[in-house]
Amino acid sequence: MRTVRVLVLVVMGVSAFCGFAQNGTSGTSAPAGGPVMLNRTKAATAKQEIVPVDKYPFAAIQKALEKGPGGDIESAAASVGLGAKVPPGWEPSRDVVLSETAREAVALSAKLSNEQNNPVPGPDGRVVYTFGVGQPTLVATPLRVSSIELQAGEKILGEPQIGDSMRWVVTPISSGSGDAATPILVVKPKMTGLDTTMIVATDRRTYYLRLVSKPGEYVSRVAFLYPDDQPLQWKLFLEQQEKQHKDRVNSSRISQTGNEAVDKLYFDYTFKVKSGADSIRPMRVLDDGEKTYIEMPSVTAFQELPTLVIEGPEGNEMVNFRVKGTTFVVDRLFVKAALLLGVGKHQEFVEIERKDALTPRAEAK
Repeated sequence: MRTVRVLVLVVMGVSAFCGFAQNGTSGTSAPAGGPVMLNRTKAATAKQEIVPVDKYPFAAIQKALEKGPGGDIESAAASVGLGAKVPPGWEPSRDVVLSETAREAVALSAKLSNEQNNPVPGPDGRVVYTFGVGQPTLVATPLRVSSIELQAGEKILGEPQIGDSMRWVVTPISSGSGDAATPILVVKPKMTGLDTTMIVATDRRTYYLRLVSKPGEYVSRVAFLYPDDQPLQWKLFLEQQEKQHKDRVNSSRISQTGNEAVDKLYFDYTFKVKSGADSIRPMRVLDDGEKTYIEMPSVTAFQELPTLVIEGPEGNEMVNFRVKGTTFVVDRLFVKAALLLGVGKHQEFVEIERKDALTPRAEAK
């Protein structure tokens, strides 16, 4: 906040005529009942006075100064209804006192902004800056367009913030489509001799650039290198390489064990419909030495699932199974089993039997 001191010249003039003399100076008689006295007008005296802060409209004058074309203090004071005179040559303070911490921060910021960031040539006429090393500068000129290209897939989070948004025009466009689209900012100055800064926030980083306009000189395309992304790129590359290696190993295992797995398949099952319809009669039953697969007709997907009962050494037991499409997957082997649907006289019953007995090892599983 600027503090405006106004020294007010207060002209105090006191002229009082308490009476008139009878010596011929005036033809008017003195008032009755009192002495006749003549008080001559005293010379005007000037006195400088500092107006108290709480009685002076500093905020209103400050706004008037900011809006005024020339920063005229007297005009600003008059515009808020104050007719005070300001001493000739007096100017308000337009600076503030910085603390040691603030001065150190300003010096550090200036050092980082002035850090050398040498551009290098890129493809298609791009001038490439290294992101995070000094402050990149875009030189532009009226009647020419300059572009700032960000990283492919990067998303701009909002409108860029420009120190001089009235005399610079920044328009967003993109190149490509989908997640690989490259965001581009088209920059145009309205006149030469401009020098400002711009901040662009994205979902990956924040860009801080300097914009300068010069007559006849400009940079058409600016792009960036991202050294901080190299560790991430190496990580993704190594992960992809490891995945490809695992896929090759798995493919090799499948090719080596494919014939062996086929040889283990057993198809010799019979099944009979004891009662009811054929809606729960399997199409085929097989096992791979560890699990049994009961392939059912397509109508099974639209009706109630049957119950699977397996005949074991200790009697019949109900067994759970998983359904994959129209196939029942049983996590064990059996010699005799039955599919049951419903109860009573309307119950459907299908018996399944394996031709060959199980080996002791298979029964143990």
